[in-house]
Amino acid sequence: PMTDEVATVLGYDAPKGAVVEMVNEDSPAEAAGLKKGDIILSFNGTEIEELRDLTRAVAETAPDAATEMVVLQKGEEVTLKVTVGALASEKA
Repeated sequence: PMTDEVATVLGYDAPKGAVVEMVNEDSPAEAAGLKKGDIILSFNGTEIEELRDLTRAVAETAPDAATEMVVLQKGEEVTLKVTVGALASEKA
């Protein structure tokens, strides 16, 4: 199932990856360093071609697992560390 955090953070598909539409203040996404306009290219080793790839990858990751996601931030690929448990438990 799609978490509230993932649903609010991710707005739409890019030609490749999922574009971050908003980042809630004090959220796990913000703590990970995610910024509005970033494009998520991979999550926990899964390549993200479209939004549903990301929701599936998040759902398949263990709740308290610390994982990595690769994002395109201002034209540069950046690897961010994120804890899924925090993502899944947060209410928007």
